[in-house]
Amino acid sequence: MAVTAIGMFAVFLFLTYFLQQILDFSPLMAGVAFLPMVAGIVTSSTAIVPWSLPRYRPRVLIVPGQLLSAAGLVYMWTLDVDGGCYLTHVLPALVIMGLGLGLIFATAFNTATAGAQPSDAGVASAMVNTCQQVGGALGTALLNSIVTTVTASYVASHQRSSELPTQAALAGETRAFLIAAGIFVVGSVVSFTVLPRGPSPEGSQAAPG
Repeated sequence: MAVTAIGMFAVFLFLTYFLQQILDFSPLMAGVAFLPMVAGIVTSSTAIVPWSLPRYRPRVLIVPGQLLSAAGLVYMWTLDVDGGCYLTHVLPALVIMGLGLGLIFATAFNTATAGAQPSDAGVASAMVNTCQQVGGALGTALLNSIVTTVTASYVASHQRSSELPTQAALAGETRAFLIAAGIFVVGSVVSFTVLPRGPSPEGSQAAPG
């Protein structure tokens, strides 16, 4: 969940900068622009996870979810100042990432609370939320430091022009997308290695009924 939060917070923060500073979206329109990602999260978490999780181990859903999220971030890494628009360069990435995040969120929360007693379910859920928020806070601080460094380095190494501030800001933001994608890839390797493989015993027993 901490890895997921890093990538999600990176999208929320730095893509908002891109939408408002480069595409000239208003704050309201920038918020509306994120709705396709929400739709992707709802779709995968309600249509795919409830059917798949009782039949397969969590890693069968979490690993593809992390790789989908990484793919969406890599797509956003290609954003450019001079070309592209929301429909062709942002929307596809948001949909892909939303589908991946939905697989991760629903599976992680369900798995984290599956073995808890009803009286402890709230504590288990709170622990997952805490990991998410702590990971997101630390990840945002790390990525923001990287973005600031890359932006300052870009300004120092390029000739002054009217477009330099925008280009420098985009250089930092896209670097954050790329690093967040790498974090998702590393997380997928860890998930593939650590999480149990094979069909879920509980799901195998419940399926015939």
